[in-house]
Parts: sequence; structure tokens; C-alpha cells
Amino acid sequence: MKFIAFDQWGSSYKLKTAHPRKELCELFGRQHVGKMYVDKVDKEGKIIGSQHVGYIIAGHWLTVYKLSPFQQPHYHSI
Repeated sequence: MKFIAFDQWGSSYKLKTAHPRKELCELFGRQHVGKMYVDKVDKEGKIIGSQHVGYIIAGHWLTVYKLSPFQQPHYHSI
């Protein structure tokens, strides 16, 4: 499982382990991180909760994405 993180300036950080928080701490030389959340809204625009999307480390607001392979279905023609 691999992850990628983007900061508020558009810089990207490719993470190679299954533990993005630990790897980002090592990358920035920090032990403490803050969690970053976004509001979840319904179709009417009402806030229905929040979702953890990344970390705040050493002045970087890092949104983390999990990478997965993209494969198109293979169809056999008869």
C-alpha cells in the first residue's frame, strides 16, 4: 500500500510505507503532528460531520491520498 501527500504549495511527497504519518514525521524531522479535517456536507449544503484528510507537520498542511492500481476490465470478444 502506497500513499502520496501534497502540501498547500503543491509540492508532492511519495510515501513508500503503509504508515504515512510515521514516514512524514521522519521526512520533516518531527515527532508531533496535527490532524487535518474537512467538513462533510449533504446535498443541501448542511454539515453532517468531518473527515480526516491529512496532517499538519512543520508548517506544511499535507493532504494524504492512498494510491491503488488502475486496471480496466478485460473483455473477451466472441
